[in-house]
Amino acid sequence: MNLGCLGMLAGLGLMYFGGSGVYDYFTVGEKQSITIEELIEGGPSSGWYEITGAEWNEMETLYQQDDETRRYKAENMLVLVRPVGADRNEPVQILLNQNSGEIALKLSTTATLDALVQSTETYMDSVQSSGEPIDAERLQSAIEANDRLAETYAEHERSEPITGRVSTSVPSTWSRAEVLQTSGGQVAENFVTIDPDYEPDFWGSAGMFGGGLVLLIIIGAFSMARTTEEIE
Repeated sequence: MNLGCLGMLAGLGLMYFGGSGVYDYFTVGEKQSITIEELIEGGPSSGWYEITGAEWNEMETLYQQDDETRRYKAENMLVLVRPVGADRNEPVQILLNQNSGEIALKLSTTATLDALVQSTETYMDSVQSSGEPIDAERLQSAIEANDRLAETYAEHERSEPITGRVSTSVPSTWSRAEVLQTSGGQVAENFVTIDPDYEPDFWGSAGMFGGGLVLLIIIGAFSMARTTEEIE
């Protein structure tokens, strides 16, 4: 692929992303204040909001893992967000995008602790049915693991306004079907996501679009001049 083709691709890319940013700026509009109940009652929507009345736990999140290492990915985790005091058994309609290496590491740790607690519960059921003596050391380890789980989750309870862009789209590494499948029924089909890092940038997007356009014009003029020279 020659430099001209690469330049055209770069120009088209700049125009696409810049144009998307400009379009987004005019369609999202000004930031509005809204309660989470109003957002839920209004159904799937888009806009730039400050959302009040919400609560969530940063550890209660949908995540993805690396196919080879099985490590928890720090990017594009989707936290389940509810109105304050809502029933935690009901599917949620709001997901908050979070990127956190700290949370990814803690998810790995809590998964190990939870596995220990679950295996000990199974062990206790078998011991009770068989009448065998209980391994006190194993039971104590499970109790300590359960206490650590409770402490970790308590540290990450949040209840504060959320500012960001609301939309029906999902991060690029997910599809809506994958979100619903991964949630195991914890997320409603008509869910929306919040991007807390959103900031409208008209001039940056317009500059990107203009830069791409100028690049295409320069490449087009150069190509025409070269073709004319060859014909002569």
